[in-house]
Amino acid sequence: MTPIDPAFLLISLLEYGKSGVFMPADHIFDEIAKNMKGPEGEQLGADSAQIKSIFGLVSLKCTQVALRRICENKDLAPDTAVYRYSKEKAIQYLRKKVDRLVESKALEQSRTIIRTLARDGLMDDGKEDLLKEGRVKAACDLVGQYLSSSLKAELLSSYDLSKLEKYLKEYLEEEAPLKSSTNTAKGKGATAKDGDKKRKAAKSSHGVEQLKKANTTGMAKLSSFFTKVEKAK
Repeated sequence: MTPIDPAFLLISLLEYGKSGVFMPADHIFDEIAKNMKGPEGEQLGADSAQIKSIFGLVSLKCTQVALRRICENKDLAPDTAVYRYSKEKAIQYLRKKVDRLVESKALEQSRTIIRTLARDGLMDDGKEDLLKEGRVKAACDLVGQYLSSSLKAELLSSYDLSKLEKYLKEYLEEEAPLKSSTNTAKGKGATAKDGDKKRKAAKSSHGVEQLKKANTTGMAKLSSFFTKVEKAK
């Protein structure tokens, strides 16, 4: 079993059953359970596996800690707290995860991410600022695997990636004719080896050439990036 930050599970549930009022945790999950539907749109019973899992989640101590990180909260008494889901607070929490990934060496341990950055020419000399934005986007994509598409889009939009977006648009426009001509040549059965070598060489950026020489031994898979449970503060 792979450990996961319970905040990711809670965000999905709270987005599904969000309420504009403060409520105790068990009341929040009662409302979520009442509104939860099955794959065919049917009302789920209290004995269903999904509903049991929800109430099992609310009983965990780590859930109470995670709720405070993504919800507005008030302590009414030493043992009584109420919560109200806050998308703004959830985004702030997710940004901390993205920023931590960007500053860590986790991204360099992913073959997929390194190849993508190199393919887009972001590892070429003189593109350090674009590479920083590329790393942020890659980290958002990793965190976004645990989020709804709408919330992932909001997380991405909370960063200024305008320079990267402009560069990638221009880069793709420049690459499109090259790919089209290559596909046409293949369709006609082109066999000019020298010409093929020149086209391949022209398509390979400096970053890609660096990637070919990189030692990928020991690089981790994407699934290993969220295997640590964050300690409660």
